[in-house]
Amino acid sequence: MIWRESLPARIALSTALLLALVLLLTVASSYALTAVLLQRGVDNALAAAVPLSAQGLHELTEDPERWESRDPDHRRLQVLDPTGQVLLRPAMLPVDPDALAAALQGGLAFSSVLQQNDALVPRSGGDWWQALTPRPNELRVIYARVRVEDRSAVLQLAAPVGAAAEVLPVLLKWLSALAVLASLVAGAVAWRMAAESYRPLQAITATAASISKETLSRRIEDRWNDRTLRRLIGVLNAMVARLQEAFEAQGRFTAAAAHELRSPLAAMRAELEVALRRNRSAEEYRQALEGALEETGRLADLAEHLLILARYERGVAPAVEPAVPLGPLLERAAEEARRATGGEVTVKAAADLALDADPIALERAVSNLIRNGIQAGGAPVEVEAWRQGDTVGIDVRDHGRGIGPEHLENIFEPFFRGDPARRRDGGTGLGLSIVKAVTEAHGGTIQVDSRPGQGSVFSLRLPLRQ
Repeated sequence: MIWRESLPARIALSTALLLALVLLLTVASSYALTAVLLQRGVDNALAAAVPLSAQGLHELTEDPERWESRDPDHRRLQVLDPTGQVLLRPAMLPVDPDALAAALQGGLAFSSVLQQNDALVPRSGGDWWQALTPRPNELRVIYARVRVEDRSAVLQLAAPVGAAAEVLPVLLKWLSALAVLASLVAGAVAWRMAAESYRPLQAITATAASISKETLSRRIEDRWNDRTLRRLIGVLNAMVARLQEAFEAQGRFTAAAAHELRSPLAAMRAELEVALRRNRSAEEYRQALEGALEETGRLADLAEHLLILARYERGVAPAVEPAVPLGPLLERAAEEARRATGGEVTVKAAADLALDADPIALERAVSNLIRNGIQAGGAPVEVEAWRQGDTVGIDVRDHGRGIGPEHLENIFEPFFRGDPARRRDGGTGLGLSIVKAVTEAHGGTIQVDSRPGQGSVFSLRLPLRQ
């Protein structure tokens, strides 16, 4: 159905239904109020007639024949004694015991009767129901306490409610017709307004649908003054920008990975081809195999680092252990870097400093930072750990050649090497990327402060508890 597939249709239908509900309540309340007021009007008219009727009772008791002129149809006037028996004339109006009792207590009471052929019968239902559903043959009866010949009596006066029975159905018909018309008009206006409001969304949707990996540079035009639309456009454009950046980073990563994989493979192939061109001595074959083994080791390291990085990018949580002693962890990382590079490393950390962490991953991250510092000519590398509140900081400082400001934004990208001299330093180009991935997997952050010729400081900030 169209209302399920179209937002303007749903808005129009919802508006029409809501207005119809409000109008229904309005019509019902207006009808009920009018019906009650009409009934009260008849009751007030009867109450106003009671004193005049009471004054004439003395004359009527002396001359009963005058009942005919006072009440020609024998249906509008009747006098009862306290027991409910009719005085002075034959009973015509039925007696309501509850109304009679209320009148004898000094108040006024009302009831309704229906004319059926030549008889009058009490009408069932409460006053509210009688007011809402008046009948053309209905009489409204008042019960009022009076005195006749120095004794208490109850006067019954009746009046027709035919006017209310005629007015109320007409009122209900017109109110209902106006409510239906208003609901239809409101639905049409809401449809038109919703369609106009939805038109910018259709344009935004069409532009967003046209963006593909070949057209990621395209942006949604911001040409509407509506604040909500402008916010939506801003969010969508920011998302497209992130996608564009991710695609470009993926492209750079793929190209760099292909290059890094091709270099050791090319070196291995060249060494093996040279070794096979002619017969070699055992020592020469040994040297060729050792060279191939070295390149194989580079490939294995590269594959391992790629797997580590891919695991963190998939959002795999680190194997966190509680209260890992940080001092020994940093010492192990420093010792591993010393063995690999031969550089000097100093570690400064409180003996009781501990945090929740994956010890293997965090040790690898710190070792990568130390190696980078030594390979940048920054020995001695200083490692310092400290705690401030619920945060643990690890600073790795080197005194090397530093990083140019134009490279600071890219140093954590996979395979990025800002210094061409370090293209073949034995690393995979993934060290800093893994450091950042490990830090963020622990819920921490990493920052770098570097000046060319003055060294660099890598600062890790990790939560004390995971």
